[in-house]
Amino acid sequence: MLKKIFQGLKQITDIHKEVIVVIPIKLTATIMELANEILKGQQQIYFVQPFHILEKQQFVNRAWLIITDSSDCLEVAEALHTPVLVVQETSVKAMGGSHGPSVFIGSSKIQIIDWLTRLLTEAAFYEKIAVRKLVSKEKYTTDQIIQSFASKE
Repeated sequence: MLKKIFQGLKQITDIHKEVIVVIPIKLTATIMELANEILKGQQQIYFVQPFHILEKQQFVNRAWLIITDSSDCLEVAEALHTPVLVVQETSVKAMGGSHGPSVFIGSSKIQIIDWLTRLLTEAAFYEKIAVRKLVSKEKYTTDQIIQSFASKE
């Protein structure tokens, strides 16, 4: 999946020279080899160590768009009106519900490029995605949370 993401980012940065990509990832030998193979010479793409929680919040606050493989930043993205492309093997239909400014796009290189291109070139589309609200937020009382933990023991 990372190969498809790197290929998509390369194509986007080849076309859109104003785009800067920051990738917080643990730089293992395998990832570095893949990055060098696909992204060599891409001056708009930067690799950084994974963020601590406060660094992540500051970074998300400044980001124009987030591409991730997890849905751990949905509520922050909603509050900041920042679109999130969630790249996962899981089918979009299987996710169900409204995910606010997040779009589950699968892991196809074509999907990654199409979504990025549309968000970069269509301001009205970007705004439409950015202001969507999370509909299916489940709220739990403290007693429900404690009961949930107790039933797992």
